[in-house]
Amino acid sequence: MKKSRLFVIASVLTLLVGAAGGVSAQTSPIGSFVDDDGHVFEGAIEALAAEGLTRGCNPPANSRFCPDDPVTRGQMAMFLSRAFDYSDNGGGDLFGDDDGKVYEHAADQLKTAGVTIGCNPPANDRFCGEGVVSREQMAAFLVRALGLTDDGGSDLYLDDDDSRFESAKDRLGTAGITQGCNPPVNDRFCPELIVTRGQMAAFLTRALDLEGFGARAVGPGLEARTSVGRVVGGSGFAGVVESASPGQVILLSGGSYSGGFHIPAGVTLKPFNGETVVINGSVTMGSGSVLAGVDLRSSSQWAIRVDAPSQAKSDVVIRNSVIRGGSVETIRVAGNVTGTLIAGNDIFGGGNHVIKVHGEGSGFSPSATIRGNRIHDPVREDAIQTEDNGGVTIDGNTFWGTPENAIDVKTGEVVVITNNLFEGATIHAEALLVHGNGTAVVVHNSFSQGAAIGLGSSTIGDPMMTLRGSRLDGGDLVIRRSTRPIVIEGNVLTGGTLKLGISGGDHPRDATVVGNLFRGTELLDRVTPAGDTWTCNRNTLVDVIGDWSRCS
Repeated sequence: MKKSRLFVIASVLTLLVGAAGGVSAQTSPIGSFVDDDGHVFEGAIEALAAEGLTRGCNPPANSRFCPDDPVTRGQMAMFLSRAFDYSDNGGGDLFGDDDGKVYEHAADQLKTAGVTIGCNPPANDRFCGEGVVSREQMAAFLVRALGLTDDGGSDLYLDDDDSRFESAKDRLGTAGITQGCNPPVNDRFCPELIVTRGQMAAFLTRALDLEGFGARAVGPGLEARTSVGRVVGGSGFAGVVESASPGQVILLSGGSYSGGFHIPAGVTLKPFNGETVVINGSVTMGSGSVLAGVDLRSSSQWAIRVDAPSQAKSDVVIRNSVIRGGSVETIRVAGNVTGTLIAGNDIFGGGNHVIKVHGEGSGFSPSATIRGNRIHDPVREDAIQTEDNGGVTIDGNTFWGTPENAIDVKTGEVVVITNNLFEGATIHAEALLVHGNGTAVVVHNSFSQGAAIGLGSSTIGDPMMTLRGSRLDGGDLVIRRSTRPIVIEGNVLTGGTLKLGISGGDHPRDATVVGNLFRGTELLDRVTPAGDTWTCNRNTLVDVIGDWSRCS
C-alpha cells in the first residue's frame, strides 16, 4: 500500500510473562494512557501514541485517550494531518466556521489535499469541526487520503446501496481496513453509526500498517511479529515483576498465578491482550505503579496495600480489576500517599473495610479518587472509611447491601461524594455516616431500598455536611449532633424519617433544611431553637407524618 510518509517505529522493551513463569521481551509501546487498559482497541491506541499521531484527550496532562468518546471532524482532521504529513494549507482560512480553532490549520490542509470538501454543499464553506464522524464519513476520509481505487467488484455490503459513500466503503473493505460491522458474516457496514476514538484508532492502524506494532505474546510455538529476540527466564512471575524498571509494562499471559509480590515504582502490570489472569496473593504498590485488568484473590490481611510510613508515594492506579479478600481491608491507602486512583473495579470485602484511606496517626493525610467501582458486601464494618485524609473523592460507585456503613467519614479534609448509588444497608447502620470531625459534600446520589444517612454520633465529634440534589427512597436522614453548618437542600425524600436531634437534647446547632421534597416522610424534631441557627422552609410536603409546621 502506498503511503505519503515514512513510518519509523520507536519501540520500547516490554516484558511478557507466561503463567508458567517464562519471560519474553520484544518491542511494544508502553502504556501511554490510563483509561485504555484492557480496552479492545488498546493495541491500536498505543500504536498511534507511539507514532505521535495522538496526544490524548485531556490537555495539558494528556493522560487519557477517551476511547469510547465520539471522534469529531476536527479531531479527525488533526489525526490525518499528522499521519500523512500534510503541510500545504492552500493559503489558509478555507472555512468560515473554524477561525481560532485548534484544528483550523489541519482542516485547511485536508481540503487542500482533497481529503475533505466541506460540510454544507454546494457552498462547502464550512467544516463543522465539532460534528461527529460516522463510519461512512470515515471511509470517505481514508479512501481519499490513501488514494484507494480498487472496490473489489463493488457491492460488498448489503446496507449501503443508497449511500453516496458506497464506493468508498467497498474500497476500504477491499483494502482490508474494515471487515464490516456484523462478524463473522461481515456483510453489513453500519454506515450511520458514529465512530468512537477507539474505533478510529483501529481504522488508522490498519490503514497505516501499524497493526503489527501492538504487543504480541511470545511463547512456545509463537513468534513475535516485531521481535528483538526472545529472552526466556526461569524465575517465577513475582521475581520478574519486582525486578522491573520504571516505565516497563509487564504483560501476564492468561492463567493462574500464586504468591504475593510488590509492583515497583513506575511499573504497569496487566494481562496480555485482555486474557483472564487470576492472581492468588496480595500486592503492594510503588509510586506511579499501575495494576489493571486482573482477578486478584487474597487470604492475607490486605489484598492491595498502598502505604508509605515515611517516603512519599503518588499516582498509584488500580483499575478494571476484580479484587477479593483481605481479612482487615481489601484495599488499604495509608500514610504519605497522594493521588491514588481506584476506578472501574469489582471489589468484594473480606474483613473490616473494603477500602480504607487513613493517615494512621503519622501526621500524613493520604488522598484518593474512588470512581466507578462496584463495591460488594464487606463482612464486618464499612465499605469505604476515611480518617485523617487529605481529600477524597468518591464518585459514580455502586454499593450493595453493606452490613454496617457504605461510607464512613471520620476526620480529615473534605470528602466529596457524588453520583453514587446506594442499594441499602442490610443490618442496622447507615449507607452514609459522617461523624467525628468529618466533613462531607454529598451531591446527586441515590439512596434506595431503605439506605439511610447519619450525621454525628451521640457522644463525640463535630461533623459538617452538605447534602444536595440526592434521592432517599425509604431511608432515614438522621442528624444527631453538630455545631458546624449542616445544609440539606434540593433533595427528594420518599418515606423514611427526618430525625433532627437525639434523645437527651443534643441536636444540630446550625442546620438549614430548604427546597426539599418530602413525600410520606415522618419528622422527629428534637431541635431546641433558642440560641441556635435553625432554618427549615421552602420545602414541598406531600402526605408527610408529624408536625412539619416549622418546615413548610
